Amino acid sequence: MSEELSKLCDDILASTSILSHNYGIPSLRKSNHSSTSNTVAALESQYTDLYRELTTKANELLYLSKLEELQMAPDRQIEEQYDQIVKELPLVEPKDLESFLRVHNQTVKTEQLLNNFMQTIVPTIRAIHQAREDLTSTEVNILNNLNELYSIKDGKKGLEFQLAQEHEIRRLENETYSELDNELSSLLTSDIKPKLQELNSINQELSTKSDQLAEAKKQQIEADEAVDDQELQSIKARYTELVKKWKYLSKICEFLPSFITTLPINWFNDKTLFDIIRDCEKLAERLEKYQSIVNVNTIDEFDVKDLMLLEFKDI
Repeated sequence: MSEELSKLCDDILASTSILSHNYGIPSLRKSNHSSTSNTVAALESQYTDLYRELTTKANELLYLSKLEELQMAPDRQIEEQYDQIVKELPLVEPKDLESFLRVHNQTVKTEQLLNNFMQTIVPTIRAIHQAREDLTSTEVNILNNLNELYSIKDGKKGLEFQLAQEHEIRRLENETYSELDNELSSLLTSDIKPKLQELNSINQELSTKSDQLAEAKKQQIEADEAVDDQELQSIKARYTELVKKWKYLSKICEFLPSFITTLPINWFNDKTLFDIIRDCEKLAERLEKYQSIVNVNTIDEFDVKDLMLLEFKDI
């Protein structure tokens, strides 16, 4: 017992730097986990190579033993088996049958099925159905990945279920988008487009009537010989005075609401003050439209005849 305890103590000391410690806090030596992992990976790779070699040789021995059995079989039996194979492989020419079977045995059966597919699927099957303590490190990794993908634990679904759920949500969203897109296309085609066409036709008619009215007024002004130059200048002066009053009224309409809202009274419940604010807003909006046509900055660009052709009553 004392020898075992002494050996255990030596092993513990060997795993630390205590024996060679000079100062500070002793530390454990670096773990050899990385080298162990590399060793396991190398052994698994070696196992895979040996398994491939074993399956190849075993399948070759099985092929040779079957050839030996055929050499000992009667000719009639061989012919019957040959005819059966030809019937089962109608796409293969009889002269190519032997080479086809050799390639199929070597490539499909040995390399693809035994060495590739079986080596891939067997660890997965073991990871699913074998007890965890009997699994290799590769099979444990496969099991962990499968659990992450497909498990349902504590109400949390695996990534595959989450992906399927996200896919279903996207599919429903796409269906909804497609339905809304169809409804919008139908609305644009059946409702909005005809109304736009009708509006365009009305606008064209209105523009034609407006041009005809302006032309008629222009002809009337030109035909009126009673208007002399002095009267034209008077008209221009009155227009200039008018647009100046518009500008003044705009400032008043901007000032009054600001002034009323700063008063220490409840202007909202006072009908007179409330009506003043509302009327100022309406008047300011109308004056803004008037001045978008002509104002104190642009009136000099108009001659008297152009000013007389302007229309404001419909604004």
